[in-house]
Amino acid sequence: MIDLRSDTVTLPTPAMREAMYRAEVGDDVYHEDPTINRLQEMAAERLGKEAALFVPSGTMGNTAAILAHAGRGEAVIVGNQSHIYHYEVGGASTLGGSPMAVVQTDPDGMLDPHEVEINISDGSDEHSAPSALLCIENTHNRCGGTVLSLCAQSWFDGTHGWCSCLQRGHRARYLGQYPCSYSRFDYVLPFQRSQRACWLIAGWKS
Repeated sequence: MIDLRSDTVTLPTPAMREAMYRAEVGDDVYHEDPTINRLQEMAAERLGKEAALFVPSGTMGNTAAILAHAGRGEAVIVGNQSHIYHYEVGGASTLGGSPMAVVQTDPDGMLDPHEVEINISDGSDEHSAPSALLCIENTHNRCGGTVLSLCAQSWFDGTHGWCSCLQRGHRARYLGQYPCSYSRFDYVLPFQRSQRACWLIAGWKS
């Protein structure tokens, strides 16, 4: 029986253990770990990005991506069924000071366009945090592993993203062209203050 509840319950095969045992290692602080360097270079190349950074967990990757794009007091829009909202102990808010604007998630894992639009703040109201990011999860954990339409993607939730590439027959670079940041778990699209939601959600459901 294969246990697919989570990647955290899977175990390495003998070949994987052998590869770990034989891996070249070094000091990553000084960028002298050849295995980590190759992994990061490979990830960046496959996603068409300038650089990549290895971190120990998906939660850390999501938090780092959010902190890179949202400043303290800037809001992050997330789905009410998202991994960021349910399983990451409020890291974006606790570490980054970014409040979460929580919107309805459809059964297919997409966010409701109207809900997203009415939750976007351009900062003109001094009582509300300006919106900095829209976070979308693909494939979607709590929605049965559903694969999202490419036209909807912005901040890319990732182990999940690799799976959606395989399911749709795309190379990872094809998905990587859309989000500004790509983590093991989500997509991140920074908002520009002068723009409204219309360009974000045009063709969202196609």
